[in-house]
Amino acid sequence: HILLINFLQFVCLVVVMQHSVKELV
Repeated sequence: HILLINFLQFVCLVVVMQHSVKELV
């Protein structure tokens, strides 16, 4: 379960980063 939580956190981070990149562009 810990791995799943870490995966979800990673996915959320990626989504936020992509959104930030779109904001910059």
